[in-house]
Amino acid sequence: MMASHRETDVQTATPAAPQPDAAGRPKRPPGTPGTNPTTSDWIGDRAELVRLAHRFVWSPDDAEDIVHDAILHARRNRHQLRDPARANPWLRRIVVQRALLHLRQTHRRRRALEAAGRAEPVPAIDPAQDAARREETQMLRAAIERLPTQQQIAVTLRHLEGMEYSRIAEIMDVAESTVRFHVRQARLALAASLEGAS
Repeated sequence: MMASHRETDVQTATPAAPQPDAAGRPKRPPGTPGTNPTTSDWIGDRAELVRLAHRFVWSPDDAEDIVHDAILHARRNRHQLRDPARANPWLRRIVVQRALLHLRQTHRRRRALEAAGRAEPVPAIDPAQDAARREETQMLRAAIERLPTQQQIAVTLRHLEGMEYSRIAEIMDVAESTVRFHVRQARLALAASLEGAS
C-alpha cells in the first residue's frame, strides 16, 4: 500500500520551474520558440555598421540613414532569420543591400537631373584633401560603382573595410572561394578601368 502511494507521488510530481535569466525572464531550452536573441544582442557596434554603409555610399549622413533603415527592417523581419547564430552577418547583409539600393536610387536621380539640364553637385569626400587626391578618390569610387554587384560588395568589404574572407562569405552568404573569385575579378576590372582613365 505504501509503495503504491510513493508511485503516485512520483507520477504527479511537477517539474521544477526554469530559472530566470539575468533580465528576470524564464530561461528556455535551446531551439524552443522565443529563444531568438533580442535586436540589441546582435546589432553589436552601431558605429561599425555606419562605417560599413559609408564604404559604399561615401556620405556619413546617408550611412546613418541606411543603418537606421536596416535595423528597422531587421526588427520587422526577424521571423526570416532561420539561425539566430547568424544574426550578425544577416544584419550586415541587410546594411550592404540597403547601401547598394541607395546608390542605384542616387544614380537614377542624377541621370534625371542631367537629362533636365540640372547637374547634381557631387560633395567632396574630404575638404582637407588636395585636388589631386580628391580626383583620384572619386575615380576609384566611380570605378567600384561600375563593378557587378557581387564584385563591388566583395572588393569593398575586403579592401576598404579590411574584412577576412570568411566573414565576407558569411555576409554575402556564399562560399569563401566565391568571395575570392569576386575579389580577384574586381581587382582586374579596377586595374583596367583606372589604367584606361590615366
